[in-house]
Amino acid sequence: MPSSQYFTTLSKESKNLFLFIQKNGPLTKKFISETLNIKLTTLNRLLKPLFELNLLQVTDYISQTGGRPSGLIDVNTMHYGFMGLDISRLYINIIFTNLKLDILHQTQLTVDSSMTPTRLTQELNQFIQDIQQNYKTSHPELLGIGIGCVGPIDEDTGYLLHPERFPSSHFDHIDLRVTIANATGYDTYIASGSQLALLAEVTFGVGKDHDHVAYINLGEGIRNSTAIHGNLLSMHDSHEDAFSKMQLTYNKTIDDYASLFSLRKNYSTDTKKAHTIISTTPLLNDQLINAAEMTAIGLSNYIRLLSLDCVILSGPMIKESDLFYGTLYDKTLKYLKSTPHLHVSFSRGGSFDHNSIALGSAYHLALQLFL
Repeated sequence: MPSSQYFTTLSKESKNLFLFIQKNGPLTKKFISETLNIKLTTLNRLLKPLFELNLLQVTDYISQTGGRPSGLIDVNTMHYGFMGLDISRLYINIIFTNLKLDILHQTQLTVDSSMTPTRLTQELNQFIQDIQQNYKTSHPELLGIGIGCVGPIDEDTGYLLHPERFPSSHFDHIDLRVTIANATGYDTYIASGSQLALLAEVTFGVGKDHDHVAYINLGEGIRNSTAIHGNLLSMHDSHEDAFSKMQLTYNKTIDDYASLFSLRKNYSTDTKKAHTIISTTPLLNDQLINAAEMTAIGLSNYIRLLSLDCVILSGPMIKESDLFYGTLYDKTLKYLKSTPHLHVSFSRGGSFDHNSIALGSAYHLALQLFL
């Protein structure tokens, strides 16, 4: 029986306690008791099965005035692990983490017209063999697989519907969740990649201490998600393009101005003067500046509309072009001067950069197992 099935014996209270410690640990019993307002006797009862299943461990001891040292409780980083997948238009990022979401093993695949579900599952099974071989002595046992994917996705069925601009037609209308689960034998869950990136950032990263947070990924397409007070705003069929479809001029949207797909249509043949994004799209400075300025108009409106106090900008356009990011940042602040009550924090890449979707996928798996 897979280890994850043992967790069905845990009470809801013990599962919630595990997630609290995973997010905030290491913690003393006293701190947990006072923060969650539960008696120490109740806390000990809830902790007992978590220790018995090797989900938690005492990591250290701290001195207390007038008493014996108090143990620091945290998740057990040696016994179990998660796999997280980021399936994007340009690459597939595969990670293996411990329960603390530290990345232990990682590989990346290029997505092109030759990528198929069969090849992907073969690569996943090889990845699983590699981690089993590399970690057979230290023992992190794989609990399942989380997938963050470019949408749209029917999250009830796991069907990847028709991912726009996805290089491979082999992924149109397939039950990706079941395909991977059947091929690997592990519990598998799927959700929107941009939402899972934001989930990681508002739980563990730069968005943790903010109320209204947006994640925007600018690459082949433009993907976004938003969280209000830590709650992710749901999108029908996991569509990730609400921001990119914002109309800026009579017949053009943000996507028309700033996605690599659109910019590539007018790329420069004078590569000596061009700035190359992801080694395939040479763009002149004027193109990058214009794309950033138009995006800033939409971004400033988006910030006003949702009273955002944190914006995480990610993706190839952000990571690989200082000119694009700098112009977008400066112009957005300029356009926001008319709204002085808004105080917005910008983050280039967030806390986890290109690993945010894969880490969010791993954490999403944890939530499915423990909620």
